Amino acid sequence: MNPDVFEETVLPENARSESSPEFSGDRRRFKRVPVFRPVIYFAEKVGEIRSSMLDLSEGGAYIESPVVAKGTEIEIQFTLASGHTVRVKAIARHVILGAGMGVEFQNLNDEDRAQIAAFVNSFRVPVATHAGRCFDESVDE
Repeated sequence: MNPDVFEETVLPENARSESSPEFSGDRRRFKRVPVFRPVIYFAEKVGEIRSSMLDLSEGGAYIESPVVAKGTEIEIQFTLASGHTVRVKAIARHVILGAGMGVEFQNLNDEDRAQIAAFVNSFRVPVATHAGRCFDESVDE
């Protein structure tokens, strides 16, 4: 898998602003970290799909092997390392057939946002990559 694919999952043009305090040098509003977590998503036309999440932020995630079209609303469920389970609606914002999709969370509740933020902020810089997947070193050991 090409790690550059992750860089293509961006916010819509009208959501970006270089003057925004959340702007961090790329076009994303939120810090994201590489992960390898199981995820279940449900889309009306295809039913339930089990896959893997490859990156995560407070605003969304990147999921391997999509079978939905760009713009499709899906429901995602995943569990953080803390044991907290997140279930949220999302929209497929960027789709690469046979590779993955970038999804944007919709109406994430405060508890889930706080849990994801704590998870994301517990990571340091990725320490190694293998076959396009990043392995990270967590502060929480």
